[in-house]
Amino acid sequence: MKRIILIAMTIITNLTFGQETGTYQNDSIYKVNSVKARLWYSGTNKKLGITTFYDKKGRLIKYQLEPFMNGSQRTTHYLYDLSGRLIAIADTTKNGVPDEKQIEKLKKMGLDPNMLMKSDKNRPSVQVAKYELTYSNDQLVKIIQYNPDGSLYIVDNIKNNGKTKIRDWYRNGKLAEQSTTEYLTEFHKERFYGWEIRNGIKSEWDYKFKYEFDNGCVKSYTRYEAEMEKETVKYFYNKKGLLLKTEGYTSDFFEYIYY
Repeated sequence: MKRIILIAMTIITNLTFGQETGTYQNDSIYKVNSVKARLWYSGTNKKLGITTFYDKKGRLIKYQLEPFMNGSQRTTHYLYDLSGRLIAIADTTKNGVPDEKQIEKLKKMGLDPNMLMKSDKNRPSVQVAKYELTYSNDQLVKIIQYNPDGSLYIVDNIKNNGKTKIRDWYRNGKLAEQSTTEYLTEFHKERFYGWEIRNGIKSEWDYKFKYEFDNGCVKSYTRYEAEMEKETVKYFYNKKGLLLKTEGYTSDFFEYIYY
């Protein structure tokens, strides 16, 4: 049962929490190496899950979540002003046809595909979701994300000069989940805790992370829950300093396209 739950959580994570920053690197790394795009493959079968695109200054300009079994491809676009400040974000979702083979595999695994995908046959071919950004003294302090129908989806409150992010998730207009992330660096979280209400049941979590660095690069990190060690993830780089692979419960692989 634990294995099935873990698989389900992994699938949900890839779909809804795809924008994991733990493998991101500083803009300067992408700039000096003229990186145009990074392809992120997951698992031993190296299935492409996420492609991130960068401008010539190394800034993230597009995040593309590859189609899953419901055939939807979500792309997040980022726009900067002349000073380099992020001024706009927007999501576009291209809706496609469900992958019947993937659905059958999930059923054989004992998972309910309806929990992992939307089966609305009346979805438009393309949906757009908008964001609202709020700055205070040139510091980004709040990001509000809306659903394509205009309803509230996610509110991020950013504090302590970006070191703390409190995220509120809404379902059907009600607050259903809240998480707090405390960052050690721009991309690496030191603590992640919060709660969720699903099917009337409230669950809570509290994870802590400890890192091993080498010349500013993460060599590995260990995740703890209630002071108990849960997993260790190792990082591997090429000679240019670009991340090539991570190894933990699963393996992630990274390939690059250059200008």
